[in-house]
Amino acid sequence: MVRERPSNGEQIPPGGAPWGSPDAEVGRLLAFTAKLMRGWFEDQLATAGGSLTTWVVLSAAMNHDPSPSQSELADSLGIGGPTLVRHIDRLEAEGLLIRRRDEIDRRITRIDITDAGRVRHKELAEVSARANAELTALLSERDEKIVRAALQTFTDFVIASSATAAITATHERVAE
Repeated sequence: MVRERPSNGEQIPPGGAPWGSPDAEVGRLLAFTAKLMRGWFEDQLATAGGSLTTWVVLSAAMNHDPSPSQSELADSLGIGGPTLVRHIDRLEAEGLLIRRRDEIDRRITRIDITDAGRVRHKELAEVSARANAELTALLSERDEKIVRAALQTFTDFVIASSATAAITATHERVAE
């Protein structure tokens, strides 16, 4: 028997994931698990008419006071301006965000969340809380702490590696 993941049709063989045994490399297991988790979470958010992008952008906009500029929002999300513009265009068309010129510096475009955006954010927050509860119910309190610590260790490693690579690349360009 082969199980099919409904949202994208990927086949999952009986008894395991397509990338191998639990003894596979940690990086490989983490990468494939992250892909599966993202798909699962996207499916959860879709039940409330949302997506991971909608949830993340609305959350970032809600967490800024005063309203963020487009560049501040892009920086807080770790994405480029052009990528954010596409998301803002879509969310603005859905009536969830609006753009407005800054009152003091008209060159700055501020992003405001609308009442409809606040409602959608609340709906997605509820979905996220239920998804989190479902996941954490799979773990003991001790195991949850271990998972959180391990994920933070991996995150710190990747950030440090990325920063080191960026610094090295900058030094190489300056040396040329």
